Amino acid sequence: HNMGGGHRQGGQGDQGQAFQLMQLAPLILLFLMSFFSYPAGNTEPAFSLQRTGQYLHKRQTQSRGVRPGIQYYVKEGFGRQYARDRYSLSTVEVSVQQTFHDELRYECQVQTQQQRRMRTKARQMRSPSERAELMQRADEMELSGCTEYNAWFRS
Repeated sequence: HNMGGGHRQGGQGDQGQAFQLMQLAPLILLFLMSFFSYPAGNTEPAFSLQRTGQYLHKRQTQSRGVRPGIQYYVKEGFGRQYARDRYSLSTVEVSVQQTFHDELRYECQVQTQQQRRMRTKARQMRSPSERAELMQRADEMELSGCTEYNAWFRS
């Protein structure tokens, strides 16, 4: 039986997608804000966590007060603008760490939510064999975002 918080059947496809987009909105906003906050007055982000576009030069965090070894990518002129000034570099690397943390936490939340949905769906199956199979798939689901998040931020 269903103990609150269950799904209603019918018409939930579009609503489910809209709900997922609404859940993404705060992360997207945070992601955009982190890019546009450094450096002040410049609308281009100082770094990217992925190697894309102009962000071709790989670096790793190493500033004091920041977890060492988080990879990020910068543009050609990054060294001239930031690397010589410890405070500016530290400010960028704090932002790198925060963005990395938030992305991993979000990835973990999404994976955990998918696993929870699969378990809920399994409990709603009428066939015991289908229920057991789906529950096993949920239990074996790889939560790589959570594993990585815990390795970086729970130690």
